[in-house]
Amino acid sequence: MGIQEEQLFKQLDRIQKDIELQKKILDDKLEQRKTVVRFCYNTKKVSAIKIAQALNMTRQRVYVLIEDKKDEEE
Repeated sequence: MGIQEEQLFKQLDRIQKDIELQKKILDDKLEQRKTVVRFCYNTKKVSAIKIAQALNMTRQRVYVLIEDKKDEEE
């Protein structure tokens, strides 16, 4: 394996690690959003329509976030 090839593999490895880090950061932010959406809807009684408007998404998507049982089971 030549030096150039070795450098390319090192660069690919760094890029892959960065992608994994960014995915983790994104997952954390999505979880934070879900928590705040649920708090707004369940505790503060903000309507799904108002939450959807604030997040620029459909109210159906807001309901998916509110009703997602996957993380409640963990």
